[in-house]
Amino acid sequence: MTLSRLWYATFALLSVLTALVSARAFVLPFAAGMPHMLHYLTSVPLPMWGHLVFAPLALMLAPAQLATRLRRTYPRLHRLTGYTYAGSVLLAAVASLAMLPQFQGTLWALTGFAVLALLWIAATASGIRCAIRGDTARHRVWMLRSVALTCAAVTLRLIMPVLMASGWSLLETYNVTAWASWLINLAAVEFYLRRGPLRSASLA
Repeated sequence: MTLSRLWYATFALLSVLTALVSARAFVLPFAAGMPHMLHYLTSVPLPMWGHLVFAPLALMLAPAQLATRLRRTYPRLHRLTGYTYAGSVLLAAVASLAMLPQFQGTLWALTGFAVLALLWIAATASGIRCAIRGDTARHRVWMLRSVALTCAAVTLRLIMPVLMASGWSLLETYNVTAWASWLINLAAVEFYLRRGPLRSASLA
C-alpha cells in the first residue's frame, strides 16, 4: 500500500468510526451515552438532534468525496453524495450555531466552535459553487478544506482523551480542542495544497 493510500484508509476508518461512536446517542440512554450534552436536550432539542444526525452523516460521506475512483467511474453518484454531504454540513453547522448560546464552556472555546461552523459552511458552499461553474480544480481545493473542517470531529476526539488523562475536565479540554481540532487539519491541507498538483488552484 502506498503512503497516499495508507493516509486515505486511515482517514476513512477514523471518519467512519467517529461517526459510529456518535450513534450511541440513539442506542444508549442519553444521560449515560452523552451526559455532557444533556442540557441541550431540554433547552435546544431540535438543533441538538440536527447536529447529532447530520454531523456524523457528513463525516461518513467525507471519504467518498475524496475517492478518485468513485469520482471518475460514477460521476453521478459522486454528485449525489456530494450534494448530500453539502446539505448535511449546512444543517449540522447551523444546528451547532443554534446550540452555542447554551454552551457551558468559556467564551474562548465558544468562539472557536463558532468560527469552525462558519468556515465549514463557507468552504463547502465555495466548493459547490465551483462545481456548478465547472471549475473542477478549485472545486477539489475547496472540498479538501471542507473535509478538513468536517474531520475536526475526529481530531477533537484524538486530543480530548490525552488532555483528560492529564487531569483536565471535559469543559477545560474545549479551550484547546475548539481551536486545535480544525486549525491542525486546515494547516495540514494548506501545506499539501501548496506543494501538490492543486497548488495553482489553491492560490487562485
